[in-house]
Amino acid sequence: TTDATTDATTDATTDATTDATTPRDGGFDDPCAPDRVVDLAARGARVGAVTTIRWQNVGTAPRATLDAPCAAGMTGHVVVFRHRAATRGTLRISTNHEGTDARLDTVVFALGACAPDARRLGCGDDTGDPPRDHASTFVTDEVIDAGQTVFIAVGGFLHATRELWDSEGAFTLTVTEQGSGP
Repeated sequence: TTDATTDATTDATTDATTDATTPRDGGFDDPCAPDRVVDLAARGARVGAVTTIRWQNVGTAPRATLDAPCAAGMTGHVVVFRHRAATRGTLRISTNHEGTDARLDTVVFALGACAPDARRLGCGDDTGDPPRDHASTFVTDEVIDAGQTVFIAVGGFLHATRELWDSEGAFTLTVTEQGSGP
């Protein structure tokens, strides 16, 4: 178990910077471009109902075509992960882990498709525990069917006062399937 998590963590952290591309569309980045979406099944480590990945949003564009509904237009440096649910139930999605930089202010949200106008499945901002007060955790607003693909976006909150919090950094993302039966 530890080896699988370590291997996925090492690979993901190494590749995160090289996957970043130059901003398109007048300075706005498209984190939904096919070469940018990170497949959690391929890059993360799954143990039981929990998939974990260590990643970073360093080097991504400060503005993105996706914005979190719980962050009032202030989401930037967005990375998108694709998760295919193995069981029916809600998803608990979190960056509130030791592997998340303590100064990183994450905003995390889930979508039914990877598009600006996609159905929003939930959003979390600033629900972390010390020392990661600005990490984020939420449970999807609806039940996800087995086999359904969900897109999870992790971005940084764009602060006017950068001396307090960072909008770029390393984070650990977990997706926990909370099964509810057939």
